[in-house]
Order: sequence, then C-alpha cells, then structure tokens
Amino acid sequence: LDYYSESKAAFRPGVRGHYGPNPWPHQLPELRPAVLDYVHHMTKLGETLMRLIAIGLELPPNYFEKYYDDPYWGIRAIHYPPIQQHRPPSSASSASASTSASESSSVALGVGEHTDYGCLTMLLDNGVPDVLQVRDARGEWVAVYPAPGAIMCNIGDMMARWTNGIFRSTPHRVLRPEVDRIAVPFFFEVRGFTHN
Repeated sequence: LDYYSESKAAFRPGVRGHYGPNPWPHQLPELRPAVLDYVHHMTKLGETLMRLIAIGLELPPNYFEKYYDDPYWGIRAIHYPPIQQHRPPSSASSASASTSASESSSVALGVGEHTDYGCLTMLLDNGVPDVLQVRDARGEWVAVYPAPGAIMCNIGDMMARWTNGIFRSTPHRVLRPEVDRIAVPFFFEVRGFTHN
C-alpha cells in the first residue's frame, strides 16, 4: 500500500511522476482520514527535524523551510510474513548483535541492504524485535533496539549529499520476523522541484 503527497505541483501541466490524487479504497472510508492525520503529524515531525538539522549545521533554524513549503511525502505499508525457520535472536552483546557484511548471505532478509534515497525516513516502532539492522563504520550489522513507541529516523542520500556528508545515509536492512509484521515508513521529502 503506497500513498504519496497530493502536491500542488500535481496539477501543473506536463508534470510526471508520483503526483495527482491517490486512489483511496471505497471499502475502507476510515483509511483516508487516518492516513492523512498520521501524515500531518509526521510532516510536522519532519519539519522539526529539519530545523534541528539546520541548527546542527550552524545555520539559521528556518534555513531549509523554503525547500519544504509544499513537502513531497510518501507513506508505505509493508507486510513482512514470518520466517518459517528458527533464527537465533540478537542480543545487546556485540558478539551476537552484529554480523559482518560477508555473513549477510546466510540471513533471511525481508529487505536487503540499501540506503534511502530521499531526505528523511521515519518509522514508528511496532514492537517486533530483532528485525532492523544498520551497518556500522566497521562493516558489521548491528541490531537496532528502539524504545517502545519510539520513532526511528533515517538520513537519506539526498540529505547526505545536501550536507556534503556531514549527515550520512546509513546502510540498513530488514530481517524476516518471527511473527507477522507490518511496517509503515514515512518518507519526508522536500518539494518536488527543489534545486539551489
């Protein structure tokens, strides 16, 4: 299930891509207001994070605002079916919480190694343990253990490029869970035609 910003730019002649009205299912009339309410709150969080990033870069807090006055966003609901075989759980110890990149072929993946291409990706923790891993500077996979109800934030390639590598997009992957899991990442992007 994917939904994208119904940006004002959607109605410009000749514009192509993920623009225009979303096809909301008639069978679930409560879906649209629920998604749009979630989008509203996540967009506000994205705007706050952009102000904090500006402060971290020793820029005025509103430095990036002109780039997200009509932010482009995407939201995706992804189902991860449970793994059929037993996978030993990770622990907080470095010996079992990380694996080297060469060991990754023996792990059952839900999504393989990647970096997000955009600005910020935010994901509400859904309480399913031992599924999200990031690759650290040594090339080892490290399990992520968010606090219950936490929202995890990932820096995307665009933000890494925009900050000249000060903020880096971290390679990450998703392991197959022991139980059914639905993840709903929110992709906060700047407006569709941003350039300096």
